Amino acid sequence: MKNIFDYATKELSQDAFIRWLLENYDDPELSEYSKSFLRFLIGDKNYEFDHLETFAQVDKIDVSVDIYKDKKSTIHDVLVIEDKTGSSEHNQLKDYDKAISEWKNIEKVYRVFYKTNPLSEQDEKGIAEANLELSNDCKWVVKSLNDIYKHFRGKATSKSQIYNDYVEHIEKIHRAYNEISEETADKWTSINWSTFFLGYMKKYHPDTKCYTTNYRGMYESLILNFYIPKTRTKYLACATFEIIVRSKLKPYLHPSFKMVDNDNKENWYWSINEVRDDAKEQCEKELLELREHVQNRNSKLLVRSNTARSFASITEDDIDYKNKTADEIWKEMDKWINEYISAIDSFVKRK
Repeated sequence: MKNIFDYATKELSQDAFIRWLLENYDDPELSEYSKSFLRFLIGDKNYEFDHLETFAQVDKIDVSVDIYKDKKSTIHDVLVIEDKTGSSEHNQLKDYDKAISEWKNIEKVYRVFYKTNPLSEQDEKGIAEANLELSNDCKWVVKSLNDIYKHFRGKATSKSQIYNDYVEHIEKIHRAYNEISEETADKWTSINWSTFFLGYMKKYHPDTKCYTTNYRGMYESLILNFYIPKTRTKYLACATFEIIVRSKLKPYLHPSFKMVDNDNKENWYWSINEVRDDAKEQCEKELLELREHVQNRNSKLLVRSNTARSFASITEDDIDYKNKTADEIWKEMDKWINEYISAIDSFVKRK
């Protein structure tokens, strides 16, 4: 039988599974699995309750759970879950915390960041920033892919095909993230691509900041960030290289501007057209310096670009990965990466 989660791959599907499993706390066949999962999320093996109710998108939070320890009491615990499959955290957690602070009749709040892909640098930063404003007993707790795998591993033993499918789905994802596929790349899933990108970057460029992301479940991409010290630029925080998996591997080189905006949030922009008006002149000046540096290197591979969302472009054709192994793809792709690192490193170190 086909596994339903091979087709239901998006976050909304995982939201639905989480709610379905928790709501079956009193089902004879699933009660044990449901309560074990709740205790895993909360982090208390001995947690007891009378009944619970789950909700979707309350104040835009993926999943929230009202948990009652007494049948008659209105005072309850709340579990909130930010659920991620491929995307990263985008300053959502702080907004959620503001909304949660307005909720009534709550004894304790449990916050969980649940992700079935590896955490990105953006995730880690967003979680850390949100936790700065929270007390120790109610901070956001990460349930990583490894944590989720350890919880579900070997538990495809219920009478529910849906539950067993999810267990096998998690085990499959974990394998894919820990083993580079031996198949040719045209047969790879987005997870195979992520494992390839991160595995080879760790081996050949361990000092380069990178992460992978997936755009709306369609395009896997490798994001490389070369950070520029504030002693060099005010807003141009890093030069970003993105390699996207489409019908071929496509390269994009973005300027990445960072600034504190009028809402007192630290925001990032990949286009000169997106930055606020009072910062635009300085951003344009800094971007021009980077573009001119690229141009003055006289490279045949990496040349200046003047579009709103780029500072440079690759002159080689996109990489055709059909019938190619991981080593064959890397041999072509690493030329791009080496040239990018060389260009930005020399920009940072220029006198």
